[in-house]
Amino acid sequence: MAYTNAWDETVPPDSEAANTLANNIRTVEKNIRERMDDVFTDASGTWAASGPANPVVPSAVIKGNVTGKKAIIHHSAFMDYDISFLDALHYPPREHARGRNNALYFDASITALAPAYSVWAPLILPMVPTAVTVTNVDFLIDTRSNSNNMTVKFGYNDYTITPTTTYVGTISWTTTGIKLLSIAAGLPHLVLVDKVYFLEVVMVPDPTTPTRLYGARVTYNTPDCRSTY
Repeated sequence: MAYTNAWDETVPPDSEAANTLANNIRTVEKNIRERMDDVFTDASGTWAASGPANPVVPSAVIKGNVTGKKAIIHHSAFMDYDISFLDALHYPPREHARGRNNALYFDASITALAPAYSVWAPLILPMVPTAVTVTNVDFLIDTRSNSNNMTVKFGYNDYTITPTTTYVGTISWTTTGIKLLSIAAGLPHLVLVDKVYFLEVVMVPDPTTPTRLYGARVTYNTPDCRSTY
């Protein structure tokens, strides 16, 4: 908001008449209130309405963008973890055992190991009671060919002594070309306690037109900046 007065600590001057003190105090109160309304609020929405029953609290502005936060994950975070003995001995180390990896994308160019396989990336999310909600999960992919069917998934494992896997949402795509593939099923999803969240992409190897993964993006709502990624 625009403030009525500029902040000026040189006024009033020492020569100011004493009978203007009350007005000067009111001006100081107004200057402080207008500025505090930008960073604090109360149940009624303003600093001026605060009181014993309406204590001031940090506003959404300084707690963080409570809706639409985004985390973009580079493709190198996705690993297949099914590495052969020779891959493990390879130097320099291979980040992916079954494809080519560069700064822009990972592609599934090796066909000898499997017809299709999954790569996973961890998704670190704050948990309730902060009430974090995932609203969108999308993947930037390229099927390269109509015969290549890419599947993307959003899920979690139970962090217990009897762990199981649950998929919140899954979607597949076969149309040729680069696609921003969004998962709609299961969203919005309230982040649960004691769950290990992850993203998964099923890659389709092909020696000439291998599928490509560029990265993923997760959009979520969070109550304040202490609940962020």
